Amino acid sequence: MYFEYGSEEIEYLKKRDKLLDTTIDRIGHIYHTVDGDLAIHRGMRMLYHHKSIGRKRFVKYARRYSTYGTVASLYLWAIAGGAIPEMRDYASKKKKEASRK
Repeated sequence: MYFEYGSEEIEYLKKRDKLLDTTIDRIGHIYHTVDGDLAIHRGMRMLYHHKSIGRKRFVKYARRYSTYGTVASLYLWAIAGGAIPEMRDYASKKKKEASRK
């Protein structure tokens, strides 16, 4: 089963964040099941070009996405999964390598 959302949620998010606006247009509607919080952080790093997403930044973006945070998370998961090939993860390579061990 997929998370249901529609134009009301999309229009709200697009008005709140121009980068997410253009990303939503490029990706289109997402049919996706929930699969983890780490992907949300990775998607935020990729979308906003940050090396890390600490609590303060995470809360800042979460407030921006409120009340449709779940829909925004679908797009962040899609970004983290490579939906837009030219977006890259800005995390430092040392952190990525350490997390793989």
